[in-house]
Amino acid sequence: MLFRIFLFLFLPLFGLNAKGENLNIYSWSEYFSQEILEEFEKETGIKVHLDTYTNNQEMYANVRLIYEHNYDLIMPSTYFILPLREKGLIQKIDKTKIPNFKNISQNFLGQFYDVYNQYSIPFLFRIMGLAYNEKTLNGIHIHSWRDLWRDEFKGKVAIIKDYQKMLQVSLVSLGYSRNTKEEEKITKAFEELLILAKNANFIDFSKINNEDLISFFDGNNAIATMWINDVKAIQKYNKNIHFIIPKEGGMIWMDSFALTANAKNIENAYKFINFTLRPDISVKIANNIKFNTTLKYDLIKQNLNLDNYQNIVFMSDDELNHFEFEVDIGQNLLIYIKYWDELKRIFN
Repeated sequence: MLFRIFLFLFLPLFGLNAKGENLNIYSWSEYFSQEILEEFEKETGIKVHLDTYTNNQEMYANVRLIYEHNYDLIMPSTYFILPLREKGLIQKIDKTKIPNFKNISQNFLGQFYDVYNQYSIPFLFRIMGLAYNEKTLNGIHIHSWRDLWRDEFKGKVAIIKDYQKMLQVSLVSLGYSRNTKEEEKITKAFEELLILAKNANFIDFSKINNEDLISFFDGNNAIATMWINDVKAIQKYNKNIHFIIPKEGGMIWMDSFALTANAKNIENAYKFINFTLRPDISVKIANNIKFNTTLKYDLIKQNLNLDNYQNIVFMSDDELNHFEFEVDIGQNLLIYIKYWDELKRIFN
């Protein structure tokens, strides 16, 4: 039993090598393909050792646990920047070592969890909004998250099978912040989500492909909460499928680079960040995993043929002004966890 615990806790460390021209990255499992890592190594001579995680909680726990060994770079989401900083697990970033920092759109910089981007470098983001089948709607106009609750759509709605994200959708649909700390509002959003979920189908994006989504909209289904990139991927097969950012604002999630407090290969980490902030590299990474790049739209348009990147949705600065980032809510997280667990109990 002790041996199993040892393996669970320290297996991510095996293979790390802090000597020579190396870089140790702890990242989301899908972010960096072997092709990207080999291209970086070919250009710089730096060997990347990559370990991966599947959620922020796993990353946070391991970074705290193996603090004395440490990775050089990690990829936290917005709401984990402050906890990492407060625990002293990440260090200030010298942006003069990252010339391509200038390529990042102002829409992603200066967020209140890191006003001067001293601890985080925005990299990739995803947007969730509403997808709808124009043919099935028969002239009904969609413009709000509240449209998911309309009586005429009962049985024709699909929602993402992620209770954390859907509770945030419910909050925003009621005019509340997705990051509210008021239990009364969270409770109301939970009650509304229960009503919606009982009349909706769930989409588990980890288990479906484009063909499944096409089949979903070829049937009697009318409206769904979906990632904008997935909608783009199926629009070429069904021109009746459209995507909107609801009037209350879309849901955005963003991941950033952060430099660990005990990083051993700091200069190499700066080189890697700078490498990934080049338009050709950033767009290639985003396109591979159906995410979006934080780089300036005009810069990308000037340097690349956008038609070659079918899995990315390029948004102008004006379009990106209508989103609220997810942030750390401290001890109030326990309120959310209570309702997430209740939703799992009811619907799983």
